[in-house]
Amino acid sequence: MVRIECYSNVGRVRKENEDTVLALSFQVSGAPYWLGVVCDGIGGGEDGKYASSLVCKSIMDAIGSYEVQGDNVLEDLANLVSYTLNKCNSTIYKKYLGSKSTVCGTTCSCIILNDKEYITLHVGDSSIFGVRSCKFDKLTVDHTLTREKVLQGLITEEEALTDPSRHTILRAVGINKHLRVDVSDVKEHKYKGYLLTSDGYSEFLTLDRVSEIYNYSLTLEDVACEMLDLGQRDNLSAVWIRIR
Repeated sequence: MVRIECYSNVGRVRKENEDTVLALSFQVSGAPYWLGVVCDGIGGGEDGKYASSLVCKSIMDAIGSYEVQGDNVLEDLANLVSYTLNKCNSTIYKKYLGSKSTVCGTTCSCIILNDKEYITLHVGDSSIFGVRSCKFDKLTVDHTLTREKVLQGLITEEEALTDPSRHTILRAVGINKHLRVDVSDVKEHKYKGYLLTSDGYSEFLTLDRVSEIYNYSLTLEDVACEMLDLGQRDNLSAVWIRIR
C-alpha cells in the first residue's frame, strides 16, 4: 500500500507561488505504479509558474498516454518523462529566447515507483530524499554553483550552507538550449518512503522534522508552518510518498 501527500504554499512574502507539484497513481498492464514530481519555477511571478506548470501538465499527459514499449516499465516511463522534459525545455527556451529581462525555467525532481522498485529523474536544486526510521538520505545532487564548488574541493559542506551562490542554478528546464537530465538506475526499495521538496522546503529540513513526517506526527503543512515561523521566505512545496 502506498500513501501520497502533497503540499505547496506561496509563503508569507512572495505574491506568486512559482512551485507546482504532481502526484499520480496509475496502472500498467494491471500493475500499480506511482509518480511524484516537484517543480520550482525560475523567472519570477507568472514566468516561473508558467514553466513549472507546463512541466507537470506535460508529464501528466505523457503518463496518461503511455503504452508499454519494453520489458522494464520503470525504465520506459523514465525515458518518457526525460523526453517530455526535453520537449518542455525547447518550448520554454524558444518562448523566452531574445528576452533580455527574463530568464524562465524550472527545476524538476521526479520519482516513479512500483511496489518493488523505483527510479528518479532530476534537474536543478529541488531534492529527493529516501526516508527510513531515524534516517534520511539525499538521492539527488543539486545543479548549483555551490555544489560545483564543493565537488571541486573549493569549499566545505558546512561552508556550502551559507555560500552566496547556493541558489545559483546551473541546470534547469528551459534556461539553456540543451538539457541534460540526471536519471538513476532502477533500484529496489530500501526506504519506507520518499520525500520530494523544493529548495525552500529542504533548506529548513532536519532529521526531527523528517521523523515527524515519517511517523505522521505532523503533516507536510504543519512542518511548512514551522519553517515559515523560523523565517523562511521562499515558496514551500513537497510530496511525501509512504510505502506500507
